[in-house]
Amino acid sequence: MTDCLGLLLVVAVTATNIGDREAAVGLLTRLRVEHRDICLVWADGGCTGSLIGWARQKTRPGPGPGDGR
Repeated sequence: MTDCLGLLLVVAVTATNIGDREAAVGLLTRLRVEHRDICLVWADGGCTGSLIGWARQKTRPGPGPGDGR
C-alpha cells in the first residue's frame, strides 16, 4: 500500500494462488497497527463483498494522540 504521494506504507508478497482480497485482510491489519493515523483507504473494484464489511468493522479509527481516551 502507498500513501497519496506513492510512498510505501506496507508491503506483502504472497504466493500466486493468493488473491488480492485474501491478502488485503493481513495487509489492512498491518497498516492499522503500523500507521494508526490512517483514516481513509481507497481500493479498486477488486475489493468487494465481505472484505468491505470486514474493513468497516475492524479498521475503525481508534483514539488519536492527545485525545484522552
